[in-house]
Amino acid sequence: MTPAHTPRERSLGQLPGIIVPGLILLFGSWLPMSLAAVGEECKLNACRCADIDPSELPLLSPTQLYGAYSKTVPKPDGPANVSVYIIPPGYSQAPPDIDVILLPIGGKSNVVRLKPTKNPYLYEGIVPLGAYVLSAFGSGLLAPSRRLVIDRDISGLPLHLGKPGLPYYRMGRGLIPFTPRPDLVAVAFEYNPPDPGSARRIAEVLTKDVPVRVYDGKDGDGLPFIRAGGYVWLLQLGPDADRASVMADIRSHLEEVKISARVGIPIDLDGDHVRVLDNQFVFRVNTDVIETARREISTLFGISSLRPNSFDKSVWVGRLKSDDTPRILRTIDCLVGAGVVATGEPDLLIEFVDHDAVPDGWPDDPGYSKQYSNGTQRSGNHSYQRVREAWNLLYVSSLQVPHIGSGDVYIGSLDRGINPSHPEVSDSSGTACTANDSDGTPQLATCFDSVRQQSCDNSNPSYVAPPDSEIQHGMAVFGIMSACTHNGGEVAAIAPGTHHIAVRRSGTTSTTFYANTLTWMGRLPISCPTPDDPRDPCHWTPINRAADVINCSHGFTPPDGCVGSSCFALPTWIDAAFQALVTTGRIRNGAPLGVVLVYSAGNAGAPVELQEPLAADPRTIAVANCRARNDNDVTLAPQETQAGASNFGAAVDVCALGFNAQTITPLCAQAPCRFGGTSAAAATVSGAIGLILSENPDLKWTDVRDVLRSSARQFDASYGFGLLDVCHAVKRAHEAKAAPGSDLWPNGDPCP
Repeated sequence: MTPAHTPRERSLGQLPGIIVPGLILLFGSWLPMSLAAVGEECKLNACRCADIDPSELPLLSPTQLYGAYSKTVPKPDGPANVSVYIIPPGYSQAPPDIDVILLPIGGKSNVVRLKPTKNPYLYEGIVPLGAYVLSAFGSGLLAPSRRLVIDRDISGLPLHLGKPGLPYYRMGRGLIPFTPRPDLVAVAFEYNPPDPGSARRIAEVLTKDVPVRVYDGKDGDGLPFIRAGGYVWLLQLGPDADRASVMADIRSHLEEVKISARVGIPIDLDGDHVRVLDNQFVFRVNTDVIETARREISTLFGISSLRPNSFDKSVWVGRLKSDDTPRILRTIDCLVGAGVVATGEPDLLIEFVDHDAVPDGWPDDPGYSKQYSNGTQRSGNHSYQRVREAWNLLYVSSLQVPHIGSGDVYIGSLDRGINPSHPEVSDSSGTACTANDSDGTPQLATCFDSVRQQSCDNSNPSYVAPPDSEIQHGMAVFGIMSACTHNGGEVAAIAPGTHHIAVRRSGTTSTTFYANTLTWMGRLPISCPTPDDPRDPCHWTPINRAADVINCSHGFTPPDGCVGSSCFALPTWIDAAFQALVTTGRIRNGAPLGVVLVYSAGNAGAPVELQEPLAADPRTIAVANCRARNDNDVTLAPQETQAGASNFGAAVDVCALGFNAQTITPLCAQAPCRFGGTSAAAATVSGAIGLILSENPDLKWTDVRDVLRSSARQFDASYGFGLLDVCHAVKRAHEAKAAPGSDLWPNGDPCP
């Protein structure tokens, strides 16, 4: 299917060229790793990383480095079209005075300066083929330099700016500067963290046996040592303490009291937000030398087990023996320059941020009339996107599916949890709501709490829901898509006849754990980054039925913009999970149709491609937040709280109502309750996809995307293909399965 109008398409944007470290110095000297154990068995250039400066390494061509991952064809003559994104630190506005230059290596051509475009973050130019050093600097900022062999077009290469002198780590295509805190150690929990009282008692024991003290935040942020909602602790090193030894001692103490945690260094410490970098790393190697590279990387870093990704055998994960972060990052740069690996990146522990914007003072205004208003002011989230018209269309279509969705469709949500005993999850008698598909199964087909590592559906009747304050976001998202309907309650969901899969995620998790959770929801094979940890998704009991669509109303970036020194990039392990889900997931009649991944665009009022790599990825549906003052006046949702307005940009697919959407929440005295932000908008689109697949379950994920795009009401290319129109989307899905020449609408257009 081809959309009627086409804003600028996103591109997978594989990096065509080698990346070698630039001119940024790390916080500490570079000491090469020992390769004595490799000896004569070292067949790759890994040996050279023991005794040569990375800047002296040879340049390699893109095909040598990336193999099958280099998707573009080299240009025999040239020149090449080159474009880069400037990603500023900690704020959404691009600095005005940035120079982006390519300095030729060998002096065979002139210096090339890329020019700014109408998009203040995008620079582009025509570059003769050859070898260059790519640099970006100005306004007191500097991006890590890259040495590139340009033999083909380069599209949208990210250049992350930071203060001069900062270290950087690799993530996807990015070299991301970060602000180190050599005086701090971070303890991060991927699962249920200790409560504040237990945390302080454990910390007191640690401070007696290890040369650390609890961090009191007296360096200006005024916050205690417990961060990220309890998922991260900060400890301050004592005078002359060796950080690597301290980190090892902390791990030993926590293991003795049977507490599972990862110990690393805090980076991008900004208020309550923090990321943690420890000694677990992900590598992508050249496809031609996978086994040789794996052996030499394992020896170089002292990795006892380097484990492959289930779907991409060139991607590996392992825990390094050393905790010397500066040394590790510099050695990885050397390995990339030597052509041994395409990238090596930390398996960061990241705080995922909900993309809601809930107004203060929950209202008690009841009634479905608030969701469907008949006046010219279309304030209800159902009337605004024509959900009732879509229900009518489903009822009269040739398929004759239940008008509120088919039980053959499974909508998943990866969120903050739900209360399975809530009256809008169970009916008024306490019995689980039943999907409208005659099989009598509960509408909540699967519920798993990954924080507590236990089921939360009817297979575990003893489950006690988390406190209301922790699950209000998850409940609000669930309510828009799947709340019980026709049960005497106040809220009607968009697709309550479909089944629902609810997975509770923790506040902070690693990139591998997050990716494996998505893969588990898609019922695909999962690699074990930590085979000795039974709490990893690779050890969970396989889900009975895979999700057809997964809603993710969250992202990496806090609502006030990038954390610390810079925004983020798409991690390699998540990249592999996305690829597996869209290419091998959602099997129907023996063929993979692809799981539909829906992400909220975020509420920072900035280009989504610079703020939210999950939503901006071309394999996901990116949803912005918009509203209409009347039927013909669609406008960007105004700032709802201090969280800011919707993100926008070329990566957005569609927008939907994320302003005063009616739903449920445990903190609301009487439904419906108001919920906002791109979290609500994404949930609305996921519910609509449930109806689309109810009408036509044979659509590929790309077909679903194109149905959404082509049926939307366009108003501003910055917000994708336009405003979600559920009726037109279901209509397009029905037309896609009809025989050519069929008279589908003898009584006229069902969605005028």
